[in-house]
Amino acid sequence: MGVEMMLCPICHKECVVEQPPCADEHDVCPEWLCVECGAALFAGWLGSGSSSAEPAA
Repeated sequence: MGVEMMLCPICHKECVVEQPPCADEHDVCPEWLCVECGAALFAGWLGSGSSSAEPAA
């Protein structure tokens, strides 16, 4: 299980987050959990064929 600091949208601050075991067997799992409030966060991963987060023109 990985541990990092990440901005939690629920706590509104940078918190310690943990990466639980990946049930979907991703090589790099995007799922993280805030240890303070338990919020699920997704970060650092885009699936194949995904476009950038830029808004459409």
